[in-house]
Amino acid sequence: MCLCRWGPPRVCLGPLLFLVYINDIGDKLLSLSRLFADDTSLGYASQDEDQIKYVINHDLHELGDWSKRWLMSFNPDKTEIMLFKNVENSTNFNFYFDGKLIPLKSNHKHLGITFSEEAKWNKHVANLIKSVSKHICVLRKLKYKLNRKI
Repeated sequence: MCLCRWGPPRVCLGPLLFLVYINDIGDKLLSLSRLFADDTSLGYASQDEDQIKYVINHDLHELGDWSKRWLMSFNPDKTEIMLFKNVENSTNFNFYFDGKLIPLKSNHKHLGITFSEEAKWNKHVANLIKSVSKHICVLRKLKYKLNRKI
């Protein structure tokens, strides 16, 4: 429901229709897919590197086929892949989406949380400190200009 400022609540069909439109996106995928608004995430866990390569490349291919069938385009340049690992591994992973090689990232920000491939929070905490420091700086400048009650 959307709340209208000067009237009764109205139903917003746009987001609902979009979710209905993309509802079948995960039907042929082998990995776990999560749809959040216009952001789709795929997740897959395995110790077998060949299986990881197969499943993720298969799902990227299926997403490409789905987008062509439903006339919706994904931007491969905004597509990121990150591997979580608990051992140092030098295996070369190649993932392709719409014919483009998708580079592996060492960290990724998703819904405000920064994940790192070694599953540590150092990068996330550093980003939080950076963000909070900016806000504190603004508040520090405003403390002499604003009334104490504000």
